Amino acid sequence: MKKCSIEEIKILEYTNKYKDKTIDLLIKVAVKEHGFKEWENWFRIFENQKYKENDGICYIAIDNNDNVIGTVSLKKLDNISGEVRNFYIEREYRGTGIAQKLLNTIIEFAKIKKYKRLELDSYKEFSRAINFYKKNNFYLRKIENNKFIYSKTLKEEKISIIVAIYNIEKYLENCIKSILQQTYKNLEILLIDDGSTDSSKEICDKYAQIDNRIKVIHKENGGLADARNLGMSLAKGKYISFIDGDDYIYPTFYTNLYDLIEQYEADISECNFLRVNEDDIENIEKIINKENQKIIIKEKMINGEEAIDELFGTRLQPYVKKVVVWNKLYNANVLRNIKFPFGKLHEDEYTTYKILSNSKKIVTTNKILHGYVQTKNSIMRREIKQKRIDDNLDAYEQASNFFEEKNDIKIEMKCKRRYLENCIELSGKVLKSENKNKDEQLKDIEDKFISYYEKYIDNIILNSSENREKKIVKIIMLAYKDIKTKGKNIGEYWQKLENFVNK
Repeated sequence: MKKCSIEEIKILEYTNKYKDKTIDLLIKVAVKEHGFKEWENWFRIFENQKYKENDGICYIAIDNNDNVIGTVSLKKLDNISGEVRNFYIEREYRGTGIAQKLLNTIIEFAKIKKYKRLELDSYKEFSRAINFYKKNNFYLRKIENNKFIYSKTLKEEKISIIVAIYNIEKYLENCIKSILQQTYKNLEILLIDDGSTDSSKEICDKYAQIDNRIKVIHKENGGLADARNLGMSLAKGKYISFIDGDDYIYPTFYTNLYDLIEQYEADISECNFLRVNEDDIENIEKIINKENQKIIIKEKMINGEEAIDELFGTRLQPYVKKVVVWNKLYNANVLRNIKFPFGKLHEDEYTTYKILSNSKKIVTTNKILHGYVQTKNSIMRREIKQKRIDDNLDAYEQASNFFEEKNDIKIEMKCKRRYLENCIELSGKVLKSENKNKDEQLKDIEDKFISYYEKYIDNIILNSSENREKKIVKIIMLAYKDIKTKGKNIGEYWQKLENFVNK
């Protein structure tokens, strides 16, 4: 075959006139060149014109001898998505720009049909094609049955990102840069400087001059909850995201979460995260890439009740993934009437169950898209102060009251069980601490544990259905028994409890 120039190549809508030549190309590339023999029969009965039905189409590339040297099809997946299929190029024409012309044509058609995203699948054998997809901003979304499924966003709704900032000059630039490097571009970035006394406020102002999507709000110090609440009152996006100013987000964080929330018509989309030591900040993207290569990327849809069940469940990892707000994208509607509690630690534990109660659909991926930087000055890693103890337990007491008002005794009792678990955990941490007032703290936690236990344990047992929950209740009961009979501290059961919930 004599190769002609790209200017001589025509991109045409497929007709049956080219059926045999198109099938010959498909078999030549996929079956004979790459060894997918099982596809041959399917190709031989293939009719590209069927894609025209229901908002699909097929295009072919024709050389000056009327030979088919490339083909690409579009099939409707759902109301917002199209699937790119049968994308093959004659070997001699790869790298000449023909593939790009075909892809551009199918993208323009998809936009006319008002698709918001495209999807395609490939196999590891097609490494050159995969590199081409990545160059065109397709990202790996998941892996199913050895198929690599890639996605590309065509229409971007506005996302408002609320970044609460207080005296984190060491980490802030890294966080802001990770936001600005997102493949998703329609962002409103609200940097809420909560009365910083270091150079954080100057860093915010510097980046506002660099990127006009950034809006900086300087305010008096009021705490994380106050900063987030202010951000919510100012946000204009259809979707809202909360990012801590000392964390890092992967380049496709918003593209991934937006595609999920749109495709599944969900209220919340959620990703996995990785704890990263602050000394590894410069290598976070490489570390996350390495970890993602170890897993099979999957997606799961659950409803609000199932999400709440995970939140108050018996395993640590699903709980942590559910309770935090910074690994999620929210439809702004589910945040209406939601306020983070002023002056409290454990803000997420005070609010997440309310947000999930507002939600009908939550879609989650196990793909790691967030780097949770473990800083030496993190609130959650400092000395165990009394306020941390009080707010932690108060959050679960308020949650149990919330579900009591909803007459959901099953979840109410799960909250009360978690209250008793947290008493054990907090006592264990205080025991290991060098707190000067540890004896008073241990006595305070023990008194609360005994009071709660004696008031609610019978109902907790009655509403404990799964075996794991029953085993946790047995640990709680043993801790109570040993307080009464042996004078042991409940904190001595923390390691046993932690080992179990980490299983």
